[in-house]
Amino acid sequence: MTPARAPQAPVGAAGPAAVRWPVWLIVALAWAVLFAPQIFGQRVFTGGDARAFRPFSEYSRERWLSAHERVHWNPFVYAGIPSDASLADSRPQYLPDLALDLFERVRPSNAVPLAGPLLAYLAGMLAMAALARALWGCGVGGMVFAGLAWGLLPEMISPLVNGHDAQTVSCSLIPPILLAVHRVFETRERMAGVLLGLSLLLGVFVLTGHPQVVVYGAMLAAAFAIERACHFRRPARLTGVAGAAGLAVLLSAAVWLPAFDYSAMSFRGGGAPSLSESELLRFSFAWRDLLTLIWPGRWATGSPRTGAGSRAPIIRASSAA
Repeated sequence: MTPARAPQAPVGAAGPAAVRWPVWLIVALAWAVLFAPQIFGQRVFTGGDARAFRPFSEYSRERWLSAHERVHWNPFVYAGIPSDASLADSRPQYLPDLALDLFERVRPSNAVPLAGPLLAYLAGMLAMAALARALWGCGVGGMVFAGLAWGLLPEMISPLVNGHDAQTVSCSLIPPILLAVHRVFETRERMAGVLLGLSLLLGVFVLTGHPQVVVYGAMLAAAFAIERACHFRRPARLTGVAGAAGLAVLLSAAVWLPAFDYSAMSFRGGGAPSLSESELLRFSFAWRDLLTLIWPGRWATGSPRTGAGSRAPIIRASSAA
């Protein structure tokens, strides 16, 4: 009997010889047209929370350049936690003084204010196009469609235009991470380089990302790694993925460790004495309220706790008592 062979990548899978530059060109041009005012006109979005987040970040930067002092965001000052653990300042304040000074003077956002999030956005579109080819053997049309569909998702555009840069960067990095995971199991050589690249991607994912998206993205990457290990019949490589994830955790400790320490004292973290079962019930849906997703207003109740009341609007059901 001949030994079973690992499944091969789909016909036409992306690789050095299969990269089709028209796809990258079309996707990049679409990205440039979509964000032309921000790329070429140096404009920023001012809707949603942008007016609250961005001014603090710029003030923090100016304070560093003029006085070499790191600025703390008020809610974190009370707990003694630097602002790098918040979502208000995406600058890498965890860097040593010399590195932070160099970053502030040469960063791309000096020329294009939203350069960081926009470059991550482009990386996500290109990686999604590459995933379409790697997983399903798509041609130029399919790759372009995948890249543009990802870039035009409301879940991608809406956070960006409302000032949630961290959420935008987190979502944008998910396709490159999945592509790197795929490469770990597909490649027959250069394993160390692929694993190092995956580790760096995961590290940046945590350092610059939105906490909730990071958790969900990590869960997706783990599930995808298991699926790829089964598909290519290379379960031993899961050890390498786990090692890359462990290194990423160490590389990003400057952000997640202070945030983790603070969460134990926060209302959300469950350490605050004021977080009680009654408050959880107060802000939770009654089971009937879930039916309003199908028929709004029909089953809305007056009290999430007891289900009493009549057909009140869902907002009243959530805020009552």
